[in-house]
Amino acid sequence: MFIVLIVTISSILSIQAQQEMLTCSRTSNTFQIPALSSVTTPSVTQPGVQGKRGPVGQKGAKGEPGIPDNEELTRLQDLRRMVENVEAVTQRNKNETVSLRRELLASLDTNSDWVTIFNGYQYRKTMDEGNWTQTRDACQALGGDLAWRGIQTLNIRKKLISELSLYYAWIGLTDTSEEGVWRCLDGSLASLDGTLWDRNEPNNSGGQENCAGLRENGFSNDLNCGSWSHVGLCEKKV
Repeated sequence: MFIVLIVTISSILSIQAQQEMLTCSRTSNTFQIPALSSVTTPSVTQPGVQGKRGPVGQKGAKGEPGIPDNEELTRLQDLRRMVENVEAVTQRNKNETVSLRRELLASLDTNSDWVTIFNGYQYRKTMDEGNWTQTRDACQALGGDLAWRGIQTLNIRKKLISELSLYYAWIGLTDTSEEGVWRCLDGSLASLDGTLWDRNEPNNSGGQENCAGLRENGFSNDLNCGSWSHVGLCEKKV
């Protein structure tokens, strides 16, 4: 019985303690629970907003090229030697072609190919057409040069045009060294008078006409030395 009494007293004390924690206001009918005011509600962390990506940084310096292995290096060296050999053969063939052409032209230099005209000079035309310099080279390979010494009269010119069936041909006159001052191939002043130039010639059209030619009518005009292709009128002393 004594034990029951102790348990009953403990229960009463516990109830009184709970009642002390709860106060009741009869005037406002509002209950306050002090015990709950000290309870802290755990905060909830919200995820942050992701920021914008920053600007791209500068590209780093280019690294050193790799060193080829021995096999690759040998292949490159062999390739370079092959290219050098091809270039050498090409140049040698070019030189041989020029030499053979000159020999061929020289072999055609027979008396029957030349026409003897007045003043002790022989004439012929080149086999091929070319610019002024090319036809002069061809005449020199045949033992002569572009005509200029013996073609100082209109009659001789017309006879040559008829004998050689000339339509147009380069001759050995140029004003390359001094514009408007026409000279022969030996540097002497050309003795052409106004009757041997065609009408309104020479006119240096375009500012680059420095070589003379012989037209089918026997008169001369000036042309660009490198832009036209004609036969050359060759001349040599008998």
